[in-house]
Amino acid sequence: MLSSNVISPEYELGFKLKGIDVILVDKNTGVLYYTQLKTKKDTLTGSQSHRSTQELSAFSNAYFVVCIDCSCSWIYSGSIQKLIGSQFWNKTDINYVSLDSQIGRVIRSIDSHI
Repeated sequence: MLSSNVISPEYELGFKLKGIDVILVDKNTGVLYYTQLKTKKDTLTGSQSHRSTQELSAFSNAYFVVCIDCSCSWIYSGSIQKLIGSQFWNKTDINYVSLDSQIGRVIRSIDSHI
């Protein structure tokens, strides 16, 4: 909802596509990329990689996206094209540097209260 070329099927179209969080419309080609979003590289468990690959393989154009680039290791081992942090956000109208800065500020704020 924050980017002109990202569609949430559930919120904007009223239906859920299994394994798809958003559809990214390539700004240059207009090609649709069916996208599964994870917070960071180690969000999945090893046994979930196969399911994610299976869900995304139903579409000719798909991305497995990690929204925040951090120093953790990859758990996803599937064949779907992976985008990390700025690789994804640069394809949207959202500035990753600002996003990353704000996320860091929030996390540091939370850490100081725990």
